[in-house]
This record gives sequence, structure tokens and C-alpha cells, in this order.
Amino acid sequence: MAGACPPELAAAVAAAGGMGAAGVVNDTPETIAGWAARFRALAGPAPFQLNLWVPDPPADDDVGLQTAYLDTLGGTPAPAGGPGPSFDEQLAAVVAARPTVVSTIMGLLTAEQVTAVHGAGCAWFATVTTRAEAVAAQRAGADAVVVQGMEAGGHRGTADPADAEAVSVGLLALLPWVADAVDVPVVAAGAVGDGRALAAALTLGASAVQVGTALLRSPEAGIDEGWSARLDGLDPTGTTTTRAYTGRLARGIATDFVRAWTLPGAPPPAPYPHQRRLVARYRAGEPGAVDRVNLWAGQAAGRATTDPRRRWSAGCGAMRRRCCREPGSVPGGVHHVVELPLLGAVDERRDLVRGVDQHRPLGVAGVADGDLAVVEYGELHGPPVRGPGRATPRHGAQICCARAVRVGHGGPPDVSAASV
Repeated sequence: MAGACPPELAAAVAAAGGMGAAGVVNDTPETIAGWAARFRALAGPAPFQLNLWVPDPPADDDVGLQTAYLDTLGGTPAPAGGPGPSFDEQLAAVVAARPTVVSTIMGLLTAEQVTAVHGAGCAWFATVTTRAEAVAAQRAGADAVVVQGMEAGGHRGTADPADAEAVSVGLLALLPWVADAVDVPVVAAGAVGDGRALAAALTLGASAVQVGTALLRSPEAGIDEGWSARLDGLDPTGTTTTRAYTGRLARGIATDFVRAWTLPGAPPPAPYPHQRRLVARYRAGEPGAVDRVNLWAGQAAGRATTDPRRRWSAGCGAMRRRCCREPGSVPGGVHHVVELPLLGAVDERRDLVRGVDQHRPLGVAGVADGDLAVVEYGELHGPPVRGPGRATPRHGAQICCARAVRVGHGGPPDVSAASV
């Protein structure tokens, strides 16, 4: 999430064997370069991801109604600032930083932009919210698709901003629907807050998971203390979708400010980016009832914790990989056991992960509290997933915090792609 992903958080994820990331939609080219340099100073050659928004078509910039309404909430705006950097400038800075992954949301890169990303040695991950968007992303050259369920915190990644309210599909339904339609790896996003959600995502066809809200309360994230406190034990019903902060639909905490935009007589928020800039002006001036930060929260926010040890400290912070041979238990012969440090307590039942062929535990050993051992045996964990033109199940991968570990046939685990 933009504004909640300092290089210190990304480096802490990297130290645990994960892939850190930054949302740079609001950043200048200089800020992007500085973030990448700071990350590398902290984490060395560890992989990382930079995320950009594909810009929407130009929208009406008349914010008279919205300004008048905000005035009734007791605020006074600061003078308007400049327009900020262009997408082309930001993309050029991202490509120059050469992250492991360039990811996008709200649409697709052009063929020329894809060529630039790949030419810099970066993979392109495209966020999708429908099967049609996923197929289009694959055709456009995406190396993986991030399937975002409606449970996810922050902005909904629909390509058409007008479709966002109608595109409200949960990850449980969306993930297998997309996995059956594409051949590229699928990353699951939305309410992945503990080992149960991770296991479910892998079973439903994901090759990896993307974690956001679950990391927000960690010390390394450094978010506003009031925001962190409101995430503590937050019930899923305590979140809502709103355009109040930016003009793009997003999931956050149902605050008084957010609810004010649903009252009778309230105007609709201005289109993005004009609503975002307007709200920023009130924050820079006299906010009145305007929330001082965007209080993003996914539906699994209540499972986030401030205890960094559950993520990357000595107890379960370093990913431990071990190979074990169990001939005959499943096809393939050699099975890699990957112990994954997770974001919350794992169900104490050690049979949480089972082989789908005979529904029995496979190679689970040395599982500690907060860890989940997953066996990969040469095909996606879960029922075989077949897509157009795919004759055999595609290779699987597992995830550590926010790092995919691609498992080969008989060789050591090979670090692959994922995101935060």
C-alpha cells in the first residue's frame, strides 16, 4: 500500500526470505530512486517489487461540489499544489531502478512499456479482478497475474474505474475461476492473514500469495498509531468500500469521514485523482473532519499483530527449507518440505495440509507454532489445474510471508516471484 511500505519493512521481509515491495503511485522519480537505494543498502541483492497505477482516462476536474461539502465538515484547504509526476516519468524511474518485479494495478501496460520492463530484466505482474482481465493481462505479456478478491484492503484494481462497485467477487470464487483460464502463475490477494488462508489459496490454484493488511501493524511499517490501533481486533464488518479518500474505490475502516460521504445530500466524491488531491489539500490545511491518513484495511485486518516475531524474528523469521524423500507417497518421488513463517498462529492440527490424492499428511515434519509445512510434488498443491492448451498440471510454488518459492522436480527450491 502506498504510504505504508518503507524500505525498512521491505528489508525486514527480505531478511525473512520474502520479497518486499513499495507502492510508488504518489512518488517522484527521485523518491523512487531513493527508495530502491535505501532498500539495497539494507537488504543487499535481495529481490523487491515496485508497484505503479496505470492512469485512468482524463476525468472532469471540477471539484466545486466536493469542496463545498468538505467546508461543511469544518475544514479549510491549503492552496492547490502541482499535478505531480507523470506515469511515464514514474515508469522510467521504476525501470531504471531494476526491481525484480514491476507490478501494476488499474490496467495494463502497453506493448512498448512491456518491452521496456522486460528489457531491464524485470518481471511484470498485473493485478486483475476478473477472469477477463486476467486473460487480457496474459495476452499483453504479463509474467504473472495478481488475483485480487473483494476482501483486500486498499484500492480495488479494476481496469475500468466505473466497474469497481459491480466487480465484487470474493477470492474463494475468483481464484479457481482465473487459475483455470491462464497459464501464467497466479498470485492470490485479499484477506490472506494466516496459515489457513494461505493453505486455502494454494489449494484453489494460487502459486503464491500477496500480503498487505496483515503487515500494517508491524513496527517496520511505521504507520500512524491511531490507524494501527483501529486495526486491532477489527471485525470484518468494520470495513467498507469507499471513494471518499481518492475517488477510486477502496476498502478501509468505516470512519465518520467515510460515512459522511454516504449521507443524504452528500455529493459523490470527485473522480481520481482529483478527490485525492482535494483531500490532501484539507490535510495540509485545516482537516476538520477529514481523516488525517487513509485508513485502509482488508477484511482480515483483525488478525494483524504488532509482534514482529510472528513475521521475521528468530522464532520463525528465517525461511527454512528441507528436502525429504518419501518414495511412493505421491507421484514424483522427491518432495520438498518448505517450512513457512506465517503472519499469525497456524491451526494446531498438523494435518492442515494434506495430499489431495489420498487425503493424508505428506512429509510434514518439524512444524513449530507459527510455521506451516507444505509439500510440493511437481504439480500445483491442490487438484490439477488445467487451462486452455494445457495438457499437464502447471508447476506449483509456495510462499513465505510474501515470497514465492518455486519448487522444481528433484532439485533444490528455486526462489521465484511474489509480492507484498
